[in-house]
Amino acid sequence: MGILLVLVFLVPPIFSQAGHCVDYAPGKGTSYCESGPVLGVAGSVLFGVVYAALILFCLYRIVRILVHRRRLRQETRHGRE
Repeated sequence: MGILLVLVFLVPPIFSQAGHCVDYAPGKGTSYCESGPVLGVAGSVLFGVVYAALILFCLYRIVRILVHRRRLRQETRHGRE
């Protein structure tokens, strides 16, 4: 569940792009366009680090739960024998 929330809320801003174009009148200058991440480069890097940390935390929690369940199953099996 946590991984899905991270994907829904954190990934879109990282990959969203913003830009603008400047069109000069003929003979007055060169037209150009610029684009980049909505959050800026530093913001995207920061968001990516937070995103990776949250994914690692979710995976850590999943592994902890699975290990705990495995131990409980082993304890109940040994208790019955």
